[in-house]
Amino acid sequence: MNSRLVCVLAVLATALPFSCKKSSSNSGIVGSIIVGGDGGELVIDTGPLAGTAIRIPPGALTENTQIAIYQEQFSKTTGVLAIGPAARFEPNGFVLAAAAIVTLPFTASMVPSGTETSDFIVRGRDHTGMLFELTPASVDPDGSVTVEVTQLATLWVAVPDIMVATEHFPLKNADNYVYDTGLTLFVSHTTSEPNFGSTDVIKLTFSNTGITTGLYLAIDANNNIRKLGDFRVPDFQEKFDSAIVWLNAKETLSAQNKQLYSYLGYVPYGGLVVRYTGIAEQIAAIGPRTNVGTVIKNFENVIECTFTVDFSNTIPRFDTTTMKLWLAPGVGPVRVALENQPVATLVSGTANGRPIE
Repeated sequence: MNSRLVCVLAVLATALPFSCKKSSSNSGIVGSIIVGGDGGELVIDTGPLAGTAIRIPPGALTENTQIAIYQEQFSKTTGVLAIGPAARFEPNGFVLAAAAIVTLPFTASMVPSGTETSDFIVRGRDHTGMLFELTPASVDPDGSVTVEVTQLATLWVAVPDIMVATEHFPLKNADNYVYDTGLTLFVSHTTSEPNFGSTDVIKLTFSNTGITTGLYLAIDANNNIRKLGDFRVPDFQEKFDSAIVWLNAKETLSAQNKQLYSYLGYVPYGGLVVRYTGIAEQIAAIGPRTNVGTVIKNFENVIECTFTVDFSNTIPRFDTTTMKLWLAPGVGPVRVALENQPVATLVSGTANGRPIE
């Protein structure tokens, strides 16, 4: 026999009594069946949980049991992005004698760029409120995963909340940004920067009311963005003894990355004689994910990145500086907060060789 309202009962070897019912709006239940020793299947066809299913094999139950699916809320976890609705399988906490196959839907458009199939996880919350993770048996990139379960619980699909560094900051030659405070940012690729020899350097130059500062960056073979040094025109140029990771190729939101380094200081900018040396620690804090409104448009999935540097040198001088960049996918910094300057929001520019619009 076969019945389908908001759920499907699989054909059973022997007839079993069953119910398959819509829920009332205040109960959260979206489907239920009675399953016995021969097994059964419950599939949700409509609503927010459409595509959710549980397939219980023969022998998993020793007596007729009502299996139900409820709409639930997922638990938020830092660094993990829920990409599908949460479904609670009842009786919550019930242990099956054989593993059931659960299918869970997700929204493909919510999956961050750079996510691999192996990154998918099924997050769960048991009847005591304890959180756990399961590895999917299969992943359909179009919007569903399957997972084996031996205990009923609340389940949903999740992935690491990541940022692909070079997608959020393209760093293409001649990319430029103009902000509402008068701040400008220009990206240039050069092999003739003083004190760097023929090294291919990506130079970020920030200018505002006569103050020009910047960073020297490079992209390595693994697509990590590395920092090579700093400068302020016309005062100094600092070159790191070895490049540090400024942004990993894939950054997990909520991550804090610490980098220790030493550097040589040339005075003035472009001078060829080392005038001081120093040591420093950079902490890069990645996230949160947010939206940024500008006169161009509202940019979504913007990642706030905060770079804090504690340094000391032989001048002698020691201090802490902070820079914040709000990076929009495919665009770069749509908002900037430099040390001792007001927060600046993008008004025009080009990225990837195209006008930002």
